[in-house]
Amino acid sequence: MKDNIDYNSVKDNPDIEMGTIFNVGNYVCEVDDYNNDNPNESIVFIYKSQEDYKYGDYFETVSLSNIDIKTNIENYMRENYKVGISITRLSLLEELKEQVESNLMSYSKNYLMSEPQDGYEVEWEYEVQKLKLVNEMIAEERNKKQLEKKDKERE
Repeated sequence: MKDNIDYNSVKDNPDIEMGTIFNVGNYVCEVDDYNNDNPNESIVFIYKSQEDYKYGDYFETVSLSNIDIKTNIENYMRENYKVGISITRLSLLEELKEQVESNLMSYSKNYLMSEPQDGYEVEWEYEVQKLKLVNEMIAEERNKKQLEKKDKERE
């Protein structure tokens, strides 16, 4: 069994060996045998830690495509366990914007979100103000990033 592998060699090689290990965050993902129901996929055992892996105590199995399996494992872990996602100020603000827009839609009378539902005027106005502020903060953060990029180019 391999402890770690060279990811560059795997990316171009769809024939991953049984027992290949990928560490994604603190998780250990072990590629097992091909899926009998779908030979284009392999079963992947997911362990919460190295210690769990050492004792064979997996908490989930999943079947993933063999083509670029490393990327498929990383995407699965990111989507289901938020592993490998770094939070930046901009990504947090964009996530907040989505939440505020969802709230605003709930309090709106129409899909344009141009007027409140009856009885939700205060909540609607509050969400409109939040959305305006979040949009301003996103614009400021993007401008800041552009200025930083220009400064680096000058150096």
